[in-house]
Amino acid sequence: MRVLGIDIGGAHIKTALRDSAKELEALSWPFELWKHPLTLTNHLKKIFLEIGPVEIIGATMTGELCDCYPSKAIGVNAIVDALNEAREETELRWWSTEGRFVGSKTAKENPLAVAAGNWSASAHWLGRKYPEDRLLWLDIGSTTTDLIPIQNGGPINRGMTDPQRLVSDELIYAGVRRTPLSALMGLTGATEFFASTDDIFGLLGQVEEFPGDLHSADGKPRTTPARMLRLARMLGADLTTSTHEELIELAKRLRKTMVDRIIQGIEAISSRMDGPFSRVVVSGSGEFLAKQIHRDIWGGQVPCVEISQFMGGPASTAFPAVALAMLLELPGC
Repeated sequence: MRVLGIDIGGAHIKTALRDSAKELEALSWPFELWKHPLTLTNHLKKIFLEIGPVEIIGATMTGELCDCYPSKAIGVNAIVDALNEAREETELRWWSTEGRFVGSKTAKENPLAVAAGNWSASAHWLGRKYPEDRLLWLDIGSTTTDLIPIQNGGPINRGMTDPQRLVSDELIYAGVRRTPLSALMGLTGATEFFASTDDIFGLLGQVEEFPGDLHSADGKPRTTPARMLRLARMLGADLTTSTHEELIELAKRLRKTMVDRIIQGIEAISSRMDGPFSRVVVSGSGEFLAKQIHRDIWGGQVPCVEISQFMGGPASTAFPAVALAMLLELPGC
């Protein structure tokens, strides 16, 4: 049996294929939905053509928040329609934050229940995998960070929608790739989109160079020289009026600002629990940072499950899609 989990975001489409004859295969496909909303169907068709036939698709999304859609409901309906058109005759189910799969008709009738529901799929699968644990799932992605407490086999978060999750510290709009550095600098530096978090983690040696990738703040390569220039602009400077030491120090300071905010969220959630966490699960394209935060807070006292270690790096980056593929094969979903 071949089943597919798919997570349609604003910057990437992530897939996870479970094939009984092969190991799980997870992939992230770059696609700037906010720039090309009318080509989503064709892009999905190309993905399905490369993946090949599947028997069932489990889907979720975060792309409905893109500014190409005037409302979340319109975004949900557009994404549901696009995937339905692209899938041809394959059975399609959408994950609802109510903790179950629903059909496309139900998804369109109740769009806020499937909007930004990828965190819920991951949390419910983790709850089923670790039913006896009091878990914290810490997922740091390219754009956002999820902090989800899980107990008695399921998530026990306070917020269900993104606005609710933001005020409850369960969603933090900071990631390791796309977050504008102006969001971390406040009014102490340039407030234009000169650089992103990818630049600070790259300069600190935690993200590799990608010379052929031009998805940066200025459309230039993700290399050390280009990253340094982008960071210098945050100081109102360039590479002739700033030093390497100054830029490294700025990168360290901004990394600390982001880490402190995530730790603040963890502390807020921990204070609401009826006991300490017995396990922490880390995932996402920023799993390296999540692992460091776990070590800073708990050391070796609380076990850390690294999704990349037992499912692979691509599965960690595309974890919600992986969770969907797993959930499709479980009863009661």
